[in-house]
Order: sequence, then structure tokens, then C-alpha cells
Amino acid sequence: MTYFSRITLAAALAASFALGEPPQAVRVNRLPLQTKIQDGKDRQVDLLFDGPRRRLIQITLRNGAVLSKHTAPVPITIQGIAGRGTLYCGEEREAVVLEPGVLVTLEPNVLHEIQAGPAVSFLLTQFTGN
Repeated sequence: MTYFSRITLAAALAASFALGEPPQAVRVNRLPLQTKIQDGKDRQVDLLFDGPRRRLIQITLRNGAVLSKHTAPVPITIQGIAGRGTLYCGEEREAVVLEPGVLVTLEPNVLHEIQAGPAVSFLLTQFTGN
């Protein structure tokens, strides 16, 4: 079962004041997320953001391409943006349909693979540090 939560900026600022921490400057980064799959290479990887705590990468697989089995050393999320594909997780290869609106979280070192069916684009977030 996957759980996630949302926290508003106001709640985060209130929490930092309650803890006696000074508020951090708010910097908004608008990212060039592509919401439609255009023609291109079978595998396209676009780094959208690389910060001290997270990295956001849009990956597009076309023509039935496969992102082979691998693990990530950090927690990740995979969010469907466009098209359709299948995410296989764990040794049991639990299948998750990856399409717009689907958000999956994986802990470090979970074996996973993604197959386009026939094309899929997703946002990968890697949580990289403190």
C-alpha cells in the first residue's frame, strides 16, 4: 500500500515558526514538463531539476522500449505524465499500469522495470539528501 501526503506552504511556514526556525526564502522553479509525447528517440531522458535534496527527471519511452530491471539507492516516486506503460516492481514483478495520474513510491533498492505500451512518459523524482 502506498501513502503520500500534501503539506501547504502556509503549514510548513507555521511549523518552522513553531520550532523557532527562521523561515526560508521561497524560490519557485518552473519546470519544462512535457505533457504530450512527440516524435523522438526510443528512450529520452530530460533532467528537469537537480537540487540538494531531490532530482526530477522526465523519461519518455517510445516504440515499446523497456527501461531494464534496476534498483535505485534512494527513495523515488514515479508519476505517469502521458501515454501508457507498465511498471514492474519487486522480485514478484507486481504490475502497475503507468498512465497519467498514477503516482507510485518506491523505497531504496526495490527492483523495478518499465515497459512502454507503446509509449509512456513519466516523472521520476529521486530524493537525494538531507
